[in-house]
Amino acid sequence: MKVAWINRTFGNYRIPVYAELDRLLGGGLHVLYSAPRARPQAVERLHALLGDRAIALRDERVLVHRGNATSGYANRHLEVMFEPSLLPALARCKPDVMIGEGLAAWTATALVRRITTGTPLVVSYQRTRHTERNVQWFRTAYRRAALRFIDAVCCNGRLSAEYTQWLGMPRHRIIEGANAAETQDLARQCAAIPTAERAEWRQRLRVKGMAFFFLGRLIELKGVDRLLEAWRLVQQASDSPPATLLLGGDGPLRGELRALCERYRLRNVRFLGAIEYEDIAPHYAAADVFLIPTLEDNWSLVVPEAMACGLPVLSSRFNGCWPELVHTGVNGFTFDPNNPEELAARIRYFLLDPTTVGPMGEASKRIAAQFSPHRAAGAFLRACELAMARHTEVSN
Repeated sequence: MKVAWINRTFGNYRIPVYAELDRLLGGGLHVLYSAPRARPQAVERLHALLGDRAIALRDERVLVHRGNATSGYANRHLEVMFEPSLLPALARCKPDVMIGEGLAAWTATALVRRITTGTPLVVSYQRTRHTERNVQWFRTAYRRAALRFIDAVCCNGRLSAEYTQWLGMPRHRIIEGANAAETQDLARQCAAIPTAERAEWRQRLRVKGMAFFFLGRLIELKGVDRLLEAWRLVQQASDSPPATLLLGGDGPLRGELRALCERYRLRNVRFLGAIEYEDIAPHYAAADVFLIPTLEDNWSLVVPEAMACGLPVLSSRFNGCWPELVHTGVNGFTFDPNNPEELAARIRYFLLDPTTVGPMGEASKRIAAQFSPHRAAGAFLRACELAMARHTEVSN
């Protein structure tokens, strides 16, 4: 089977999935991407993997651009792109199946080939009812129309599958398990850090007591201001032991968040700035609990990363990954980030009973191991087979 995966831009986390899918296809994977937009390191790895089956396209044009995307929220801006060389590239490739990322962007062009030539089309989809709570009517209308021609959808998990079904895709044509973080190497790096080096990192980060770690952009969507409100409640409790909040990442709200710490007179909050990839493992190793107070996310890859490194997780219920990754009382808890009392109680759970950290961290490792690149590649292969079977059924 020859598969053309149309992915305008991609990160390093996709490379292991591409490698596994290419192996399952017997060398039949082609990836078409935007050379100006894709990350250079990921592009280098892709070409090392696929050679001339990694196809760079360079003529993308932005036809419409409205709004501002800096907040990170979905549906706050509109961008319509057109890559004129995509259809000719697909014609040269002659795939048996196409995979598109999302329902818009370059997938709209793939839909043209699906309609005109009948080439089966699978879509990798991540949106949930929560991320689309403010979606405009015209986006919903387009998605419902597009799904009439799409043969199968591969979703991250339950929440995305439920939204896709609500849009009109029959449940038997939805496959779950599309996402996987690049966790294996990270877990090995973390496990290889000796106890003494972990202690050195904690000293370098000026950790006092238990360390709670956040990693992400400092933008409105990530809910760090809510986290600081909860941290204030934790510190106000007279029986709370000393603890440190490590904020990894940078962004436009850094100054405002620092000012909030001063206003609340918060202690032991460390702004770490952007963290290079080679330093991520030591930071996970230096932490005790990972937390993410996001107000909206499809599927945060940092969650399985932290889990693979042996950390319990406190995750917002607005994160699309929680049904699969966060098992209440087993490897962590979920919370409503708009309820600082609830988040403070979750933090205090670990502070008042630190013996739970180790067992929950081990449970995180076991759960994260299930979401491997091999599993994600298998999900895409099943979706491609389903799409081809449907195409054969319709043709007959």
